[in-house]
Amino acid sequence: MGAAALAVVAMALTVARSTQDWTPTTDWALIEWQVRHVNSSLPMLGAPSATGFHHPGPLPYLVLAPLYRLFGTDPQALALATGALACATVAAIGATAWRRGGLLPTLAATTTVVWLAGSLPAGTLVDPWNPWVALLPFVWLVVLVWSVLDDDLWAVPFAALCASFVVQAHVGYVVPVVALGVLVAVSLVLRWRRAHPTDEGHRSRNVALATVAVLIAAWALPLCEEATASDGNLSRLLAYATDGSASDRAPLGDGLRLVAAEMGWPGPWLTGHEQLDNLSGQAVPSSWWYLVGIAVALTLAWWMARDDRTSSRLVAVAAVTITSVAVAILLVEEGRAFPYALRLAWPASASVGLALLVAAAGRLGRWRPHTLPALSAVGALLLIVASTRLVATGTDASLPAYRPDQRSLEVACLDQLLPAIIDRADGGPVHIEQVEYWPTWSGPIANELDRDGVAVSVDPRLGFHLQLDGRAADADDLALVVVDDPLIAAWEVRADAEELVRCQLLDENERAMLDSLEDRFARGELNVLDQLKLFDLTLHSAETAVFVRTG
Repeated sequence: MGAAALAVVAMALTVARSTQDWTPTTDWALIEWQVRHVNSSLPMLGAPSATGFHHPGPLPYLVLAPLYRLFGTDPQALALATGALACATVAAIGATAWRRGGLLPTLAATTTVVWLAGSLPAGTLVDPWNPWVALLPFVWLVVLVWSVLDDDLWAVPFAALCASFVVQAHVGYVVPVVALGVLVAVSLVLRWRRAHPTDEGHRSRNVALATVAVLIAAWALPLCEEATASDGNLSRLLAYATDGSASDRAPLGDGLRLVAAEMGWPGPWLTGHEQLDNLSGQAVPSSWWYLVGIAVALTLAWWMARDDRTSSRLVAVAAVTITSVAVAILLVEEGRAFPYALRLAWPASASVGLALLVAAAGRLGRWRPHTLPALSAVGALLLIVASTRLVATGTDASLPAYRPDQRSLEVACLDQLLPAIIDRADGGPVHIEQVEYWPTWSGPIANELDRDGVAVSVDPRLGFHLQLDGRAADADDLALVVVDDPLIAAWEVRADAEELVRCQLLDENERAMLDSLEDRFARGELNVLDQLKLFDLTLHSAETAVFVRTG
């Protein structure tokens, strides 16, 4: 277990060095709101999606809430809680691998997950965003499924809990989790058919009861919401999944090139480099020939594990994992190939690396039994190298880890808006109405006021994102309306509203430069440097205004 301990220490050092004071914006503000309110009102839904549904469940909120309370109920506490969850996940991966064969599988598993963690963008381990918190638990799920296939019955309820957490965090994991669930079910049926009816009957019943109890506890809130709501979230999810047309998906060739970019070997999980388009932020497809690398790695792992039942079962789990994740990527809508929708490919590719390491160690151990001490030394060295790399890459962390430059602009805008709002509210109740497409600023404003003890109510549109019952403003409320740039001009002339504060990140000279660049762009006269300057100024140019309803 020393290997797992070393991995957890490396994770803890990275978490401690990555955590910092930060201001949650957009999705992160909504997450902190939900985690902070777990004690007062249990959330029944997961994180909101721009497509009109929530992710399947609130389990990530429920897991983070106690640690968030313990560490101080502020953004830094949320980051620490997320980092603690990552450390606990690595410890669980090491402990589960130990049950599969002792030191060598533990070294292989912890080395793989620590290397994967070091490849992720700095700050990801402490970033509470729902696509990120599922990454390391997905690796644990792979190891748990391997344990079930290797006749470890008590891994089943843990796999049920881990699978529930991953799916509730982000709906993009549904396809691989279902595929792994089918693999577990087939394994259990085959085990039952092989076993004598009287063999281990008591233990099997206990495992079944524990698994059912875990699933009921994990899914009670989403199922309760589905049963009591007129338009349940799970029904909306199903309708969204079944109503889409084939034209919503990228062509098969483009999809395979995305799969190659994210899962090819050597790929991002090994190198830490993911090629993204500078303007759109989407992943850049690669040649499908990169898939040859992972196919060769999987084939080599299968060849080395062919005489070892334990190793061969891990290879089977890795094969199902990468195949199902490839299918999940092919189902991503065209024009939405953003890292958060594709990042599950990294732990899937890492599962092949784990299978390769375990198969190689097992093969050499059977071929040369006296080399086991040497193999252990090599494995320990690999873990030390991975741990050193992880700690080194965590030093330049910024939160949120996804597009931090854009988030810093949102924080700068929020810093312009909040003082005037707080001064006008003077501690009294505030009602916030969202006119934005997404609560880029209305959500963070509500979150910051609520954390400071201000009574906050919201309209139904913002209530969707915060899981609150929306209502109209009362007479005693300071009624605020948060308006995006395209609609500001219309609100400026309304008789029932007065402007309270406006976010402007460009001065007069920069706005004049932006107008000039836009004119030249329309005439096709911009060079590459001017285009980059135009892009930067455009990012800074978006205005947001907060109005007070006066009538």
